[in-house]
Amino acid sequence: MTLKNLSYWVLVLSFISNNGFCHALGMSLLFLEHRDAGAYKIKWNAAKDLEHSVTLNKIKFPQHCKRVLDTLDCGDRGLYGEIRVSQLPPHAEVLIRIQQPNTSASNQVITGKHPVYRINNMAKNSGDSLETSPFSKRHHWTRNFANYTYIGLEHIVYGYDHLLFVLGLILLVGFSKRLVLTVSLFTLAHSVTLAMSIFSLISIPSPVVEMVIALSITLVAKEAMETDLSLSKRAPWLMALIFGLVHGLGFAGALRDLGLPEASIPASLLAFNMGVELGQLGIILFIYFLFRVCKAMSWHKKPITRQSLRLCCYSIGAVGAFWTIERGSQFFSV
Repeated sequence: MTLKNLSYWVLVLSFISNNGFCHALGMSLLFLEHRDAGAYKIKWNAAKDLEHSVTLNKIKFPQHCKRVLDTLDCGDRGLYGEIRVSQLPPHAEVLIRIQQPNTSASNQVITGKHPVYRINNMAKNSGDSLETSPFSKRHHWTRNFANYTYIGLEHIVYGYDHLLFVLGLILLVGFSKRLVLTVSLFTLAHSVTLAMSIFSLISIPSPVVEMVIALSITLVAKEAMETDLSLSKRAPWLMALIFGLVHGLGFAGALRDLGLPEASIPASLLAFNMGVELGQLGIILFIYFLFRVCKAMSWHKKPITRQSLRLCCYSIGAVGAFWTIERGSQFFSV
C-alpha cells in the first residue's frame, strides 16, 4: 500500500460519505420516557440510512403494551418483556433508552444480529423499583459508561471528515514527537467545546460548523504539501487547537441528536470522549503500522516521493473542498 493507493481510498471515502454520514453516529435512537400510570412517550430517531426502511411500525413492544401513535401504554403491569426491532440490517445499531420514574435512564445498544432488548420486571409487589439496589445502580452505571464509550468509538468509524482531518495532521507533522502534542491539543480542544455545547454554554448553527469542519480538511491538506516553513509547519499544534474547537461542536451536534441521560451527563460525556480517543489512537497506530510495513517491503523500490505525498494531500484537499461547497450551498440555499 503506497501513498498513491491511500489517495485512491480517500477518494472512494468521499463517495461513501456523500450519503450524509459525516459526523453522524450511524445509530438510531428509541427513547421511551415515562409519563404516568404505565404510559410512555415514544421518540424514534432513525439513522439516515434507515429512515425509510425501519419505521416505528417495525418496532415490536411487549404484548401487554398498546401503542397509539407516539404513546405506549403498559398499564398497571408496567414496561417489561421484549422490545424487538424488525427488518434491522445486520450492520445497523439502535440505542434504546428507557426513562423510568425516580431513576436514571437505562441505555442499551442492540444490533441487527441481535435486535432484541429484554426488560426485567421493574416493580416489586410493593411498587419499588428494582433499580434502587446498590448493585443495580452500579450495573446500570457501568453499562451506561460502556455504551457511550462504544458510541464514541463508533463515531470515529462513521465520522469520515474527522478521520481525514487526523490523516491530514499526520501528513503535516509526520510520525514524530510533535504528533503526540498536536493530537493531544486537538483532543483537549474538541473535548472543551463538546462539553460547552452539551451544557448550552455555546451555540453555533450546525450547518456553519459542518462547513468549517470541511474547510479545515482542505486547509490542513494544503499546509501538509507546502515546502515552505509556514506557521502551521512550525506550530502544527496551533492549527490542531483552533480546528479542534470546531470539531468538538460537530461531535456535540451528533451526540445531541442521540441524547444524553440527564442523571449522568458528565459520566456519559467522559465515556464518549474516551471512545473517540480510543478510536483516534487506533487509527493513528494502524496508519503507523502500515507505514512501517510499506517502508520495510519497499527497500528495493524507490522511496516515497514528494509527488506521492502531494497526490495524497490533493486527494484529501479535494474531498474537503467538495464538502465545503456542498455544505455551503445547503447553508446559503444556493
